[in-house]
Amino acid sequence: MDAAGVGLVSATAAVVGAALGAAGAITAAVTLARSEARESRRQARREAYLAFLDAAEDATQDLGRVTRALSVGRSNYPAIQERVNGVSRALRRHVSVVLIEGPEEAAAAAQRFSTAVHAWQAVLGEHQHMEDAEWAWAADVAATAATEALAEFRGTARAALHGPDKAS
Repeated sequence: MDAAGVGLVSATAAVVGAALGAAGAITAAVTLARSEARESRRQARREAYLAFLDAAEDATQDLGRVTRALSVGRSNYPAIQERVNGVSRALRRHVSVVLIEGPEEAAAAAQRFSTAVHAWQAVLGEHQHMEDAEWAWAADVAATAATEALAEFRGTARAALHGPDKAS
């Protein structure tokens, strides 16, 4: 092969090598961008789940205190109702964020907890209209349902953030 042929082969090899290098760089950049987008989505979900869990824990604790106060007859019902309404408003905000961030399983679990809390609140509102034993039983059932729904949300959130193999 003469010098012109060697030069042509060398130039072709250089162009092909540069094209392959550019394709590799583009692939690496796309992979990095996708990875960063996944991590950003995961972080947004994590923050939404933590805020929801904080509000859910507050709701559970407040409703537990209200249930205990009502069960022993210490009640200032208007003040209690105002506190319960505040808990409900805060929880609704955080449920909305989880509904937006998803995934669907976490959103559904957050909604089930919210529904259980509203049922618990309804039982608290009926304390004056029910027999003590019936009310205590209903309050216990409502509290248990909320506690179970919150545990379900925790597992669902873990699975959403870390994959189903790390949900427990």
